[in-house]
Amino acid sequence: MTNHSFYSSRYRLKSIVMLLVIVLLLVTLTMPGKVDASSSKEFEVYSRIKLNMTSTEVAKVIYGKKYKSYLKKEYGVTTLKRKERFKDKEPHKVTYVHDFYGTYNKKDDMTYYKMDVFFQTKKDGKTLYVVSKSFDNQEYSGRTLKKNAKFKWGMTFSQVDDRVQGKGLGTWTVHYLDDYSKVGEIYGDKVIFTPRTALLYYTVRTYDKKDFVNLVFKYDYKKQKYFLEDFH
Repeated sequence: MTNHSFYSSRYRLKSIVMLLVIVLLLVTLTMPGKVDASSSKEFEVYSRIKLNMTSTEVAKVIYGKKYKSYLKKEYGVTTLKRKERFKDKEPHKVTYVHDFYGTYNKKDDMTYYKMDVFFQTKKDGKTLYVVSKSFDNQEYSGRTLKKNAKFKWGMTFSQVDDRVQGKGLGTWTVHYLDDYSKVGEIYGDKVIFTPRTALLYYTVRTYDKKDFVNLVFKYDYKKQKYFLEDFH
């Protein structure tokens, strides 16, 4: 496999994951919700789904004792018996993305989902594992930026909070986790074992309340704190 093919394949996979997160953010701006995710039944299920779980274990979490009736064989692996958002079979891996808890938007004539779970096999494996998951609270934070607020990469929660009106950043928008340290990111013949990632998104209004800004925090597992990773 050439370096060009390797990086093209890696970029394609990363683009799929990030596209899902971007879609979640767009959903939030078009259909803000009313429920705090941390107290919802859907988020409780999301919390119980752990990275590196098998598809069978995930089915047990979601469907309980009847989980076997929600599984099927496809591409030589056991997967969930439901319509997937994305699936792909390559020479050395199989991937699936499933979404859950849909809400129909009549204006857009589309169904938007709160939870996404990304499954992948190990290289030449026959078992699907959870490599990433995300949950969309479908609600912006409710906070507004202070006048002339500016941000820098690496800011802490408290530093960002100083630039937002009110105390605290309000309700988070999207929670995202991934872990390829055991399954590995597979690009052709190459396997890269990357450390886990945790991202937390907040969507706040601009000072003039005419637009929104997405604040993306990344968790530092060594320092055990979130730091500002991106803002746009």
